Amino acid sequence: MVHCAICGASDVERSILAIGYKDGKIRINHGDESTPVFYICTNSDCIVEAKTNDLIGQTFGSILNAKDYLRIAQYAKLCPSQTLESLIGLSRKSGTLVLGTEGVIQKVKSGIVHLVLVEPKISNNTRHKLESVTNRVRCPIQKWTGSKAIEHILNKANCKVIGVTDRNLAQTIQENI
Repeated sequence: MVHCAICGASDVERSILAIGYKDGKIRINHGDESTPVFYICTNSDCIVEAKTNDLIGQTFGSILNAKDYLRIAQYAKLCPSQTLESLIGLSRKSGTLVLGTEGVIQKVKSGIVHLVLVEPKISNNTRHKLESVTNRVRCPIQKWTGSKAIEHILNKANCKVIGVTDRNLAQTIQENI
């Protein structure tokens, strides 16, 4: 029986991921006996705690970047609202988000953004601007359905529009909305 290194939950109580590290890359549920393993459950709080203190990196004597933790969160396939909030928070730390209407429009036009997320209560004018640009370049636009507002997750007042620049993250978010 294995236990989460963060909360202590067993593999009977929750799904546990075995994180290995070899040749400078993390390996999820793909280790061998010759490499150390860090066990973590799929609870978003545990993944965020591990990221905040780089607990997995410390275990392997290396510093993991935010993209490594984002990959772990994506693999975990948490419940939808936790996944959305965790993925948005982690992707901001990894530099794969564009914040604000004007910045998103500019990056959509240049083909960098793969998904636009908007708060349900944005103005009609803003919505029309975004839809016009996203339709021209065939970039999906989705209403934000997380339990917390985007501005609260990102701690950025009045932020109602974000663009996701990581293709895999954009796909994962669309699957969870």
